[in-house]
Amino acid sequence: MEDENNPTAGNPIPLALSILALVLAASGLYFGLNAKKAVNSVDASLATGSSSMLRLEQKIKRFEADLASQNLYISQLKENQEQLRLYQTQANQLAKQAVAGVQANRAEFVKLVQQLNGPTEPAVTQEQQSVVTDASASAEQLGSNSNRAGRYTIQPGDNFAKIAASQRVSLQSLLDANSAVDPRRLQIGQEIQLPAN
Repeated sequence: MEDENNPTAGNPIPLALSILALVLAASGLYFGLNAKKAVNSVDASLATGSSSMLRLEQKIKRFEADLASQNLYISQLKENQEQLRLYQTQANQLAKQAVAGVQANRAEFVKLVQQLNGPTEPAVTQEQQSVVTDASASAEQLGSNSNRAGRYTIQPGDNFAKIAASQRVSLQSLLDANSAVDPRRLQIGQEIQLPAN
């Protein structure tokens, strides 16, 4: 009677299924634990990766800020360069005007000196310069007024018109040879350059 009420007594299939179920449950538990470890490892890797990404993003933001600063600096340099070009152009124009003004003043000064000193000897022409060249040796012997060839020492009462006349050179060439000298402030003993014949 007991055999009729217990269906598993003579049948091994339910026992095998139970064992199989236990093996599967143990395997599932084992794989579940390993999967949990793997997931934890992946989570840790993701956290590390996220931290690295944050650091990279911060570095990129710093680089972008530096780049923006450099771009601003470059644009300011370009503006400064344009201003310098403008200033250089203006300075060149002013220099040309100044040179023109100096030349005009020099011409006026020559006229005034000639008017103040009265009639002077006419300027030496090229034909006359050959005669002056031949006479230059004897002029050097006069020597009290010139210390060395091509130089003249200012004497009392001298001005550029008198010196030009005595040295037989044009007043303009004497002024040109001494462009750094102020003709209104000649001093006794000062040396000036005589123009080449």
